[in-house]
Amino acid sequence: MFTHVCVVGHQTIFKTLFQVADAGDGGNRLDFEESRSHTVVIGVAGPGSSSPLGSWFSLNVSVTDANEKPFNIRLSSYTALENLTAGSPVAVISADDAEGNSVTFRVKGTSGFLGVKGRQLVLRRKLDYESRKTLNFTVVAKDDGIPPAVVTCQESMISDIDHN
Repeated sequence: MFTHVCVVGHQTIFKTLFQVADAGDGGNRLDFEESRSHTVVIGVAGPGSSSPLGSWFSLNVSVTDANEKPFNIRLSSYTALENLTAGSPVAVISADDAEGNSVTFRVKGTSGFLGVKGRQLVLRRKLDYESRKTLNFTVVAKDDGIPPAVVTCQESMISDIDHN
């Protein structure tokens, strides 16, 4: 609660009080996922009373949802052995979305080695550890919110197999 006191000389003439009655997060920010509305109470009261008489007004503030980008992009433990054939799945991609929107994925920077099929990261062509020891790539996650939100994460992989 915020209090403003009007003083003339040494005498308090009136106080104005401002309070957010249901700020779920302490009133620091408005978050649609936490609370879709807040009640603001504004009042003017006379001085020196623990239960001030005066005039009070309640105002309901509706919070509009903003589309936050997906977060916590994850790859399941992956196996990108060099003997896997094109089309083989190497990992499952997942991400979280605060609004519960569906999330789609794509990869970039893979020199054509990797692609996405649904939520699976798949090989597009065979890997060869001896000619390329690391494959660095970026996973792009995009939700279907309005407007769509995008986030990226960077990964690397390739595992050798024993040729003996």
